[in-house]
Amino acid sequence: MRFVFAILLAVALAVAVVLLLADTSWAATDWKAQAQKNYHHAVVHSHLVGGGHVIEPREEAGYYNEAVRLNRYVQKTWRKIAHPKVVSAASWRPCVRHFWPASAVPHALYIIRRESGGQETVPNHQGSGCIGLFQLCADVYQGRISGIAAFDPTVGWMNVRAAAKLYRICGWSPWAVN
Repeated sequence: MRFVFAILLAVALAVAVVLLLADTSWAATDWKAQAQKNYHHAVVHSHLVGGGHVIEPREEAGYYNEAVRLNRYVQKTWRKIAHPKVVSAASWRPCVRHFWPASAVPHALYIIRRESGGQETVPNHQGSGCIGLFQLCADVYQGRISGIAAFDPTVGWMNVRAAAKLYRICGWSPWAVN
């Protein structure tokens, strides 16, 4: 019995030594890369919401901590982008800028103003079943636009994202724009 215990203890010590001496630089590299990715995403969000300067990841703070800090910033700004407090077409500008090509943003905001006035859940007044900011019909577009499996047209940011993908496929034709 003592012999088995001694073998198990020796194996456990050998594993511990191997783990301590192993090269763990890959972990730091992964967190550094994640911190950089989060930083670039945070800069985009800061620009969209008109925020201030985003501090770059600092090695002395630890890349894991920096990745977490920047991820929190992205989440906080996303709430502002995806859920504007004021109901108007202009309040959706950051969200539209997030998903749409820059050249199409002014016209996309015009369509929001014309179709829904910036109200996420407004149905089409002609009874077509279209709903939301861009007046999209969920049963028509669900599954036809790649990457959009779960699509709720009454959720503003989902409507904006689906409309942007539809625009990339069909141009302005779904909205009968002159």
